[in-house]
Amino acid sequence: MKIDVSKNGLDFSPLHKRIQWYVDENIIPFANTLVMQGDKVVDVHFYGAPGNTTQQTVAEDTIFRMHSSTKIICSIAAMLLWEEGRFSLDDPLEKYIPAFANMRVLKADAKDIDDTVPAEGPIRIRHILSHTAGLSYGFIEPTAVIDQAYSKAGINPMMPGSTLTLETLCDALGKMPLCYQPGAFWRYSFATDVTARLVEVVSGKPFDAFLKERIFKPLGMIDTDFFVPEEKLGRFSTMFLPADPLDPMSACAGPMDAPATTANGKRPAFLSGGGGLMSTLVDYLALSKMIVNNGKHNGKTLIKPETLALMRTNQCAQGWW
Repeated sequence: MKIDVSKNGLDFSPLHKRIQWYVDENIIPFANTLVMQGDKVVDVHFYGAPGNTTQQTVAEDTIFRMHSSTKIICSIAAMLLWEEGRFSLDDPLEKYIPAFANMRVLKADAKDIDDTVPAEGPIRIRHILSHTAGLSYGFIEPTAVIDQAYSKAGINPMMPGSTLTLETLCDALGKMPLCYQPGAFWRYSFATDVTARLVEVVSGKPFDAFLKERIFKPLGMIDTDFFVPEEKLGRFSTMFLPADPLDPMSACAGPMDAPATTANGKRPAFLSGGGGLMSTLVDYLALSKMIVNNGKHNGKTLIKPETLALMRTNQCAQGWW
């Protein structure tokens, strides 16, 4: 598929030059940019080589790891079930995932993972959809009591040899205390992976099967999945990391893997709703256009405009981040 570009008279060369500067300075190895005005693409540009053996330059069908751009797809999946009345946003999470019953919360001055008090109320579904459940991610603050406890317990699905699934991740998180009382604050976390497990439980389907049926197939997202099949590995970009993972503007440290040897050639055990999808510019454009068009794609409604309006509404109080 070739992306149709509608020129609007604006000069995007400053954008192109700036992104190219990041490539030239070895801050990022390659990139693509796409600008939309309304639902029209007004600029698309490609920078650098994706590091694989068959594509010399980044292209419309280069497959990228979407990392946290997976989150919006997971949240849409959950809200599709909410539209059907399958759960209320104020339902206790433990109703669907019992591992989150009877949670405890770290004291504000906790020096140890056992220095806790009982949770004043349950984690509710709206909390996992807004990162206000009291969960953590295990790496944001490496010296924090909670992140050290996550690491010690092996709560890191990206670690080599990890056998975590969405279900066992929730089991592990349920054994950890929360960082704060549910709904009291915002913290980036595994909440969207918990949301993915909620989708599985409520729908009765594996997370990837639900996404294919309700989102990817209707939108024609043919290259989006949790792994890249062997016949597509020639379009799979190599993953690079910054020298300092907590400083994305630090110099690029080099490739983390090579497409020909990546474990992503087969379906993973952990279907991360927070960061596991692979996709292309073309596929993600289809998703973006649907959102811009208030839930419609090719004249058909995928998600109600009222639902998208709710998703765009701030759910956090001033000062929570």
